[in-house]
Amino acid sequence: MYPIRENEMKERLQQSDEQTPDYETMWSHIERRVAAHKAHHTHPSTARRSASRKWAPAAIVLACCLTISVPVFAGVKINWNNLFGTQIVHTALENGIGQQYDLSKTQSGVTMNLHGVVTDNDQMKILVSLDVPNMPEFEAVAMESTLLSEDGKDAKPIYGYYSKDKDSGKLLGMYTLDDTLKEKRKDYHLNAKDLVFYQSASIPVRWKGELKQKLDLSSKEYPGLTVQSIIQDHDKVAIRYTITTAIPRDQANRRDPNLEITFQGKVVKAVSRTLLPSEGNEMLMENVYPISEDQLENASWGLSYLSDVQRIDGTWDFHYTADGKKANEAIHTQPLTPDAKLIEHSAISLQKLIVAPLSIKIPFERVGEPNLWANLGDVSFNKIALQVGDQTIDGWYQTTQNERNERNGEYFRFDTPGWYQEWSGVPMKLILKDPIVLKRDTSKNWITLQTPGKTKQHAAVQLPEGFDIQYTYYFEGDDLVVESDSSSPIFYALSQSVLRLNGDDKQILPEYRPSGPNAIGKKIEHYKDIPRDAAIEINPGIYLYRDPSREATIQIQP
Repeated sequence: MYPIRENEMKERLQQSDEQTPDYETMWSHIERRVAAHKAHHTHPSTARRSASRKWAPAAIVLACCLTISVPVFAGVKINWNNLFGTQIVHTALENGIGQQYDLSKTQSGVTMNLHGVVTDNDQMKILVSLDVPNMPEFEAVAMESTLLSEDGKDAKPIYGYYSKDKDSGKLLGMYTLDDTLKEKRKDYHLNAKDLVFYQSASIPVRWKGELKQKLDLSSKEYPGLTVQSIIQDHDKVAIRYTITTAIPRDQANRRDPNLEITFQGKVVKAVSRTLLPSEGNEMLMENVYPISEDQLENASWGLSYLSDVQRIDGTWDFHYTADGKKANEAIHTQPLTPDAKLIEHSAISLQKLIVAPLSIKIPFERVGEPNLWANLGDVSFNKIALQVGDQTIDGWYQTTQNERNERNGEYFRFDTPGWYQEWSGVPMKLILKDPIVLKRDTSKNWITLQTPGKTKQHAAVQLPEGFDIQYTYYFEGDDLVVESDSSSPIFYALSQSVLRLNGDDKQILPEYRPSGPNAIGKKIEHYKDIPRDAAIEINPGIYLYRDPSREATIQIQP
């Protein structure tokens, strides 16, 4: 289990009624498409799937928390509203879906209670609480490891999070894992080990403007930091850096190290933080801060991480039986008639409605011509909502993968807003807003970059969607560097441009540097081994823009 800071948990609860698009899933989708396209071209670097972790509200990848009134378990005065995302689980248990338990185990003076388990053919969620005498002040808390085995098979790690319930004084916890129960009845063994409380610590980073130079830090765990790049874009800055670790990567990740910027005595909160693929004993990070170039020059830097406050060694074991038959019987499925307008504007064909105890899902397929990217584009939505009766609930986009981690399905997902005994008569509308269109068309949109040199030069291309992209290009050593940006309000992001040389149709891709959903429009790309005397043309490659005409409202159930 990885610790989540208490203040971040509170922010998630406070922002639970706001729309929180799944930027991580959306950007991972884009990155996979980029990597897939790259795989068909010769390129020196190896494509790797981006691994990201973000704790800032703008990048939280969790379901929206619903403010519904639910009763508590008999004899247990716990306010489950104080733990993000547990209300739907509690509601399901109160409606007789899943199993409630009254199991407890005490170790080192700490009592762990197992309250209930709910499955829905997709996920299994486990609710627990902890009674901790003389609980210390803390910023984050986690079990060092939690394992679950079924029917005597090998135990596997499971992940969740804890938060303190101010009403009861307990620690509340929820674990989420894939549902392997389905309609079966199985025996489970839950093993939680070593409870650790954390507080933030910080060490100074004495950066003097140097890029790609290792800075020594006064930390045994994190002895060095290297600033790889800084991209300024209007009132935001993206800083990419590596942290040298002297402890195993799993432990380093658990302590959540990150670059901390302080201006005029106040910490500048990052709008997004991304952990990127890296090798060896280094963590490659990219943070975006809402700070100007002048402010950054006068800011102080530090490395923040979680430090142990108290460690309670112990092992909390639970043996219990779960039955998925009742939860499976509660699932409501209905085929959907594809919406003609949605197919015409977005090439999305809705397949069916699936209502389960923990979630509502609407799977869909991409349909249409092979040249979809160049013509209609690949459409996603930043704002996804479902009107259920008189409630409107926010949702998000998700994918399913096969055993080789290849995407084999897409769907819109929502937390179940309470429970109806008969779902077939509940009116529902799917609301899709803030469409983002992804396109790539190398049959046109080429312009020439005139004789690049050390001095920065500029060029622009006008795209048929009604906005232009400005290029700044120059040689930096042996690399041709291309900076791309647009000031148009409909422009959203650039993912990957492409070059061709001397009129040859062979396409040359930049060095592959996966990036996170960093809210920075400017893109900086490096092309290797480009002859200085070549005739160079550039194409925007993969670009994204906003198109309000793709918004849609679809009646799911009358």
